[in-house]
Amino acid sequence: MEEKFSVAWEESGCVFSVKGRIESADMRRLALREFVDERFANAEYMIVDLLEADYSRISQREISMVIGHTFDTSSENPGMKLALVATDPHVVRMCEYYLSIMSKMDMRWESRMFGTMADARRWVGG
Repeated sequence: MEEKFSVAWEESGCVFSVKGRIESADMRRLALREFVDERFANAEYMIVDLLEADYSRISQREISMVIGHTFDTSSENPGMKLALVATDPHVVRMCEYYLSIMSKMDMRWESRMFGTMADARRWVGG
């Protein structure tokens, strides 16, 4: 079975890739393990590559599960940039919801949406 989530660490940050059909159980696993690596505390950026992700079975409720863990991590590393990369309309809507909740929670990360990895890399400087 193909791994749906992977992290590739780079000199100043990481690329977190999501691939395949994502189910509610996957989002629960993601919420529990996404930011466990201690390198997140010093990362300058995280690019979330959602270009091959199928979120057709994911709703705002599942996205909300991840937000609490994200908020905790943003307190530990307030200067990190978060770039979300997606083109699928449903994935883009879920990302927009995620970013809107983050802004309401006064999340400390600077966060943006992109349609290409190249644009995201330019923005984070990685």
